[in-house]
Amino acid sequence: MSKVLVIVAHPDDEVLGCGGTMFKHDDVEVIIADLGREDPIDQRFETRPLIDWIALILKEIKDYQPDIVYTHCSSDINRDHRVIHEAVLVATRPPCSVKELYGFDVTSDWGFNQFGSFNPNVFVDVTRYIEQKIDAMKDYTEEVRKFPHPRSSEMIRAKAQRYGQVIGVPYAEAFEVIRLIR
Repeated sequence: MSKVLVIVAHPDDEVLGCGGTMFKHDDVEVIIADLGREDPIDQRFETRPLIDWIALILKEIKDYQPDIVYTHCSSDINRDHRVIHEAVLVATRPPCSVKELYGFDVTSDWGFNQFGSFNPNVFVDVTRYIEQKIDAMKDYTEEVRKFPHPRSSEMIRAKAQRYGQVIGVPYAEAFEVIRLIR
């Protein structure tokens, strides 16, 4: 059984980026950088030294020993997401337990990322988990919006359908392979 660690900048990023995929795994931990594990830490991503983010992530990797890590994709235009992506790249350098590292796109408030350079090459069938993903997003009441906003239930479902059609299933999530060690 694989141990999975999801590392994101903000609450709700994990659901938007890989919520359905998380439900497929049995052993999953989520690190939300602007919350830490329990106590909020400095949320000024760009003013906090990158080494601090790397140290936070390294500690979690050392403690949890994940096989698989999911995080923000390299083409994300959100500055906080880019900082966390860069910190994850450094923190997961070999030698460490991480054998698979994947990036996902997070639907932004303004949707520019959907036309960005995210180039997924791995798709995960989440048909069985799409309702759980949508229900999990509803826990973030401050972030859920009404249709046709990209963070509405309808648009989350539509995005999963768009990725699903690529692999011939009703719903899927998409990832870019950052590292795969076999």
